[in-house]
Amino acid sequence: MKRLVIIAVILWLAWPVVAAVTMSAVNESPGVAAIRYSSDTTITAFGLELSLSNGARFEDIYDYFTGDSNGTRAGYGIFLDIESGITISAAGEVIDWGIPAVGPDAVGAAGTGIGTDKIIIEMGALYDEGNEPSLSGLLCRVAYSGPDCSLTIAGNSRRRNIVLQNSIEVTGNMPVSIPLMSTECFPSGHPDYSQWAAVDKPDCWCYPRQCLSDTNNNRGVGDYWVSSDDLEVLLAGWKKKYVNMAGQTHNGTPLICADFDHFGQGRKQFRVFTNDLNILLANWQIINGPDPNCP
Repeated sequence: MKRLVIIAVILWLAWPVVAAVTMSAVNESPGVAAIRYSSDTTITAFGLELSLSNGARFEDIYDYFTGDSNGTRAGYGIFLDIESGITISAAGEVIDWGIPAVGPDAVGAAGTGIGTDKIIIEMGALYDEGNEPSLSGLLCRVAYSGPDCSLTIAGNSRRRNIVLQNSIEVTGNMPVSIPLMSTECFPSGHPDYSQWAAVDKPDCWCYPRQCLSDTNNNRGVGDYWVSSDDLEVLLAGWKKKYVNMAGQTHNGTPLICADFDHFGQGRKQFRVFTNDLNILLANWQIINGPDPNCP
């Protein structure tokens, strides 16, 4: 029995200890997520995939460390992607540190990058002993746009996921997902959201009285929110399909702003027609009204 215990201890001591690595994200505000890491041993490099659901897209990556780790500062500031990473002169001097998001022409990165729903990031640390990056902290921030969605952090096996100081490759708790708040003015859970998206998401549909006939979010003479200027926009868009009014304005107000019922009416799917006229008439020249109950 003692021999079995001794053998078990030897095997345990010989087995490589895999660190506890945790990737996380914090939705700091609509449109901004902070990517963070935590480990009980030093990490030397990250190869990660960040992806968004529900049609959201990445707009930027920022607040990342650049350069080597030294006695003054430390972090993951070495980016080796040929297209977007570090640029070194013939004399061996760094011209540009680059960015951690790999370019879409990199191997395995087609269709990714800023402006899409997925980015691949490569971030490594260059340091002497004693100047290692912190065991936890901020890796970067990403800016995004779109409706309510989820951000998923996953490892990229081609880029070795997460590499520890002892060269062991790990995935930690990945993949991990967190919900992100919408950056759009029109609530993604609203029953008219699909109609808003179908007409290129006009800002005016987010006005607090647009669905009640206020086309320009302007209280005019007489303290009327709905008056002659709104009628003019409606007449300019009268009996038009969206394809026939897209991009058109009247006195600076897009014609689609007169689509108060958020629906294509009739067999020909007119965006501005009798339903919209009836809504306008019901709210015509109410002093300080109607109440702001949209969208």
